[in-house]
Amino acid sequence: MDVIAIDTSIRYASVYNKIGDVVGGGMRKDKVSLLTPEQDTMSLYYSRHMYETRKNLSHIIGKEKYSITEYEKVKIINVPLKDDNILLISIESIGDHFKIIDYILKMVESHSKQNY
Repeated sequence: MDVIAIDTSIRYASVYNKIGDVVGGGMRKDKVSLLTPEQDTMSLYYSRHMYETRKNLSHIIGKEKYSITEYEKVKIINVPLKDDNILLISIESIGDHFKIIDYILKMVESHSKQNY
């Protein structure tokens, strides 16, 4: 999946595993990170922690499809993947997150069907 190519408002997209290691992805070539490497690591940790917290209710309300947090400068989208991996996407604040989420969910579903 080439997530960065979906929309020009996507700044960053990476997949990270259940222990927090980035296993693929990165920053769009024409963008500069707003965070230092240490802050980026903490951001991934916080995203993972919130995902684990939300999983506590999944047996009642169902599996999480995605989550989104909107800040003044960016929007962060988290999409759970198989094997407890998470796709983290950062988009510009003016980006159309509905369009991006819809596209991502379709990609994830299609990818899941191909691998089963």
